[in-house]
Amino acid sequence: MKLYKNMLGAAFSLGVAIAPGLANAQFGDFVVDEGSVPDTSPNTFTADKVNGSYLEQLTINADSTFSAVGYATFSAFLSNEGSLVVPSQINNLEPAGYLLRASFESTGSFDPVAGTFTGGEATFNLFADPNQDSDITFGATAADAFSISNTGDNYGIGFATNAITLEGIPGVPGAFNFIWDDFTLTADGQNYFISPDPFYVQLQANGDFDVDNFGPGTFEVTGDVSAVFDVTPPVPEPASMALLGLGLLGFRATRRRAVRA
Repeated sequence: MKLYKNMLGAAFSLGVAIAPGLANAQFGDFVVDEGSVPDTSPNTFTADKVNGSYLEQLTINADSTFSAVGYATFSAFLSNEGSLVVPSQINNLEPAGYLLRASFESTGSFDPVAGTFTGGEATFNLFADPNQDSDITFGATAADAFSISNTGDNYGIGFATNAITLEGIPGVPGAFNFIWDDFTLTADGQNYFISPDPFYVQLQANGDFDVDNFGPGTFEVTGDVSAVFDVTPPVPEPASMALLGLGLLGFRATRRRAVRA
């Protein structure tokens, strides 16, 4: 009987852990080999978060749709659930330092009453800038093409295109939360993020923005950004939850028959 209770308790815990809205995100540890970046010193470390800042161009249209393009520069790796700074060479002075940067684009809708943003699509491109000299030039609006200068030494680390969560909420400051479930390392990225292998596919970027009053027009927005790799088990489809429930009922019925026998 005790074994049955323990098994049923474990099964119930599994059901709670994967139920929609109840699972808590966990930071995934990863190992960085900075020696893979040209002109850096050998340095390998474990971290679970990377922090930085960004500059974004946001255009809100009269029909309450929006476009946004941005450019993030990361300044620190952290460990212990993002609470401790890990010594690294990002943002160090030449010749040993380099920049870890990301460009991103998104589109979606803006609710002028609630002041909230709901994204429809978004891309994320993470790259190394060994010479620390790239810069972004925006177009007339966020819907126009933008350019990145001095890219001869830059190379891609990873990218994501399939956004599953794109949220922005008002406040002082406001906040945003983006999640992609298809983060993919390039060949160079596999030399930079060397563990785990295969690498995480779920990337979460969140932070704040410094503008608290939006309306139609084009804005430049600054803020802070953090990126983590989420190791929370994926939420199953309703059909999977139903199968789990039927499995528990079947297990219970089988156990009852065994006890009666």
